[in-house]
Amino acid sequence: MTAQSRLAARVALAVGAVGGLVVVVAWFGASSSPIVRDQAGWGAVGVAGTFAVIAASILWVVTIRQTVALRAAELRAAIAAGAAYARPAAEASPSTGRREAPPPAAAEADLVAAPTMVHYHRAGCRLAAAKPVERAGRVEHERAGRTPCGVCEP
Repeated sequence: MTAQSRLAARVALAVGAVGGLVVVVAWFGASSSPIVRDQAGWGAVGVAGTFAVIAASILWVVTIRQTVALRAAELRAAIAAGAAYARPAAEASPSTGRREAPPPAAAEADLVAAPTMVHYHRAGCRLAAAKPVERAGRVEHERAGRTPCGVCEP
């Protein structure tokens, strides 16, 4: 959370608290007065307090959305860095600029999957980490009905 969003959250909290207090005071003021003209005045005060609570709620939601968007961007960057880490053998082709797959012989040696998995993975894939996986070749995995992982792209 940035300093600006912390400040906005505190302002939203303060405005919401003051607005809620104004609504409660207006309710007590209107309920203790038998004269309709006085009750109408307190009703107007209550409406102003309600607007303050609504404004605080909107500010709070906007602040939270900005914070979530910032954290999501950080997470996407971390995932992209992790995906690049998961594919160290892939090199960028000078002619196309795209990543080229490693030679098949090198890729065949480090494919893993567990018997219950639907996909097979590279040995360093985060989706296969800390799982009881076994090494096998691409042909064995495909014979078992597994497809390549979409994250590590073996």
